[in-house]
Amino acid sequence: MAFASTFKNFTRNPTRFVLRKSVRFIRLLESLLPPPVFSLIVWPAAAVWAALEFGKDRKALTAWSRFPPQWRPRRFIYIFRQTIGFAHARLTYLWPDRLTQPRWLERCRLEANYDLQKLLRADRPIIFVSLHFGSFRTLPYWLRAHGIPVTTLVGRPVSPQSAWIDRHSAPADVPVLMWVNEMREIRRSLTGDRRLLILVDVGRGKLVPVPFDNQTFWMATGAVRMAASAGALLVPCLNVEIKGMWSFVIHFGAPVPDEYLQGTPNLQAAASHIFHEMLPVLEKYPAQCRYRMLNCITSSATEAPPQTAVLPYPEPEPT
Repeated sequence: MAFASTFKNFTRNPTRFVLRKSVRFIRLLESLLPPPVFSLIVWPAAAVWAALEFGKDRKALTAWSRFPPQWRPRRFIYIFRQTIGFAHARLTYLWPDRLTQPRWLERCRLEANYDLQKLLRADRPIIFVSLHFGSFRTLPYWLRAHGIPVTTLVGRPVSPQSAWIDRHSAPADVPVLMWVNEMREIRRSLTGDRRLLILVDVGRGKLVPVPFDNQTFWMATGAVRMAASAGALLVPCLNVEIKGMWSFVIHFGAPVPDEYLQGTPNLQAAASHIFHEMLPVLEKYPAQCRYRMLNCITSSATEAPPQTAVLPYPEPEPT
């Protein structure tokens, strides 16, 4: 009977069947091996995953030319980081329920130049804003592991594979991902200690230019307007892999000053504050800038930003 059931599931959807079996096998290895050993073993799997993705999407090659000249990393380092490096970092997405264990939690620290815990204890909703930078796809899972139950807005319906994985991420009553088409429900629920995560380098909607180093970054303002209407704190954050062996730091910038969000929000001032809080991290780790983020940089404020046509979709498809 067990074989018949397995065969039926395979014939019904072979791709999903293979994916889930692969994920279960990787989760089994993770439970048996210490992280350093496990990390070395799965590098080949990360390379295969990266090769499959790179075969479908080669934007990492073209994005290198969009770097501000003073940031530009070595091409080889950038390509490796954007392909195999990030595929390896994203594998932690497959065991979100175990990231709270000390052996994993010690691999991701939170860093802020203020009392972050006091901010988190405030009885106000918080909207975290981030960029397509570093291991942004695993950012919500690491935040949740640290006791910050965020929900990330994504631009497409949540895939069955991601929904299956996300059931492992506590707390169960706070969804990991929500489709942006559910915006009315999201706005209605943005009260009390609700936490959202929104990426602001999406190249669509109402954009404002933020000048820096003879360049311009075009930031979407939906998160700013939502924070203003909900009375929420607006906090920039970036997830950085610092050693390439599942060692992460989540950098938190200072919250946007309330005076920028009161009444009619000062979109320009809020966007400038967010970006310049992130800028030191971007300059220090340029190889971790993803093509979506680089696509929002132009050489002047008069040049129109390229349109990405989609909102952020931070769920890795476990292929």
